Amino acid sequence: LVRSPDETETVRFWAPLGKTVAIIYDLAVAASIWMLLPYASDGLRLLMVIFYIAAISGQVISTSESLDTNAFGIVAVFGSVAVFYLTSQSPYSVGIAVFLCAFGGLMMAVAVALKAAIRSAHVAKLRAEDSAVQLSDALALAEAERDTRTRFIAAASHDLRQPLHAAALYFEQVTSTRDDRQRDRAVNGVRSAFQSVGYLLDSMLDHLRLEAGAMPTHPAPVAVSGLFGNVANLMRGSAESAGMRLRVRPTALVVMADAALCERALGNLVTNAIRHSRGETILLSARKRGDKVELLVLDAGGGIAPADRADLFEEYVQGERTRSDPRGGLGLGLASAARIAELNNGTLSLNAAWKSGAAFVLSLPATADRVEDISHTIEPDAAPPKKNATILLIEDNEASGQALCQLLEDHGWEVSWVRSVVAARTLARERIFGLVITDWRLSLTETGGDALDMLHAFQPDLPAIVITGDGAPDTLDRVARTGATVLHKP
Repeated sequence: LVRSPDETETVRFWAPLGKTVAIIYDLAVAASIWMLLPYASDGLRLLMVIFYIAAISGQVISTSESLDTNAFGIVAVFGSVAVFYLTSQSPYSVGIAVFLCAFGGLMMAVAVALKAAIRSAHVAKLRAEDSAVQLSDALALAEAERDTRTRFIAAASHDLRQPLHAAALYFEQVTSTRDDRQRDRAVNGVRSAFQSVGYLLDSMLDHLRLEAGAMPTHPAPVAVSGLFGNVANLMRGSAESAGMRLRVRPTALVVMADAALCERALGNLVTNAIRHSRGETILLSARKRGDKVELLVLDAGGGIAPADRADLFEEYVQGERTRSDPRGGLGLGLASAARIAELNNGTLSLNAAWKSGAAFVLSLPATADRVEDISHTIEPDAAPPKKNATILLIEDNEASGQALCQLLEDHGWEVSWVRSVVAARTLARERIFGLVITDWRLSLTETGGDALDMLHAFQPDLPAIVITGDGAPDTLDRVARTGATVLHKP
């Protein structure tokens, strides 16, 4: 009445006290049988039996969770009354004793059933509460995923519009100006804008594949020097265009990782440094730490603001420098690199002790296996080989087909452009081709895979390139199974 105890206090104090009080109560009632009934008349004795039945019935109901206490009360009270009547000379002694034993058994059955019902009710309540919590968590997760998709779409829409808008403006300058220098600057602006679009779309594609678990890993011993060499070859031109030097410190360390994914993660880190550090030098270095090898991407720029460090590797989070960069960014580069590190049993972190810029540390499992340096060298101006064969282009989109056909013809190729698998089949019956380039989505019912299956029936060794703007994991898997080279739009 004064206050409501909590569950812990109830279990530790009030429940044991309640059992004790009930046992004392049962002992007092059982004692009253031998103290009062011998001196009562038959009518009063029967009235007292009704009282004992009511007392035990009330106890069974009120203390239903304590089966042992109820069993003690039933045996103590009904047993005492039955024994009393069996030892008395009343004409109803045997009948009352049998009735009390049967009623005692009934009360035991009621006590057992009542406890089971109450326990089932408690279990059902707990399950309902657990289901409610799970439902609440599921709704919260669904809302979080919806918010994530909304942020992704909003960020992608905004950041893709920026370079496309710039490209449109530059293109207007190309078509309207008569100044050769201004036209050259506008052409370079168009190229730069579309490079930014490609970078953003590549980031989106990588993020979607990582998020969907469609980025399989193939760990193997990899020479760190090979990783650094490949990344440096890919990024050196971008670094020089930004007025920066990209240096690589020689190393003989070897890691156990997926080489292609690690190159992508390192490429993201170097790209971030080129785009946002505003420094003069980027250094790729490595060192051994216990059973890990730390791959360091160091720059001599302005560093990461303290306010940006807490959420640096979260999706869609952009630092102050990224937000102020006109080229924008989705805030996915570091998040994707961190996810790639996890897939390779490693970690990605920012070394706060580096004060001369930013220092990102990609930590990967070390291995003592020796491997060859598999770095490749990019020939910047290598021309594609010219063949005396026609390219078959399958593209249902008018603008894309015309543009690609014109580009290939400008490079000296002969091109046969068709818009459907049916048209391609007609040509394949009549001609031999040196290469097929096909879009993946050709219609609502046809894909580039259908086109390649048909063409390989005529020319089993026909080399193929599939161009697609579809980044769905199942689509990428289907494209990969064709064995063709894959190019992602744009």
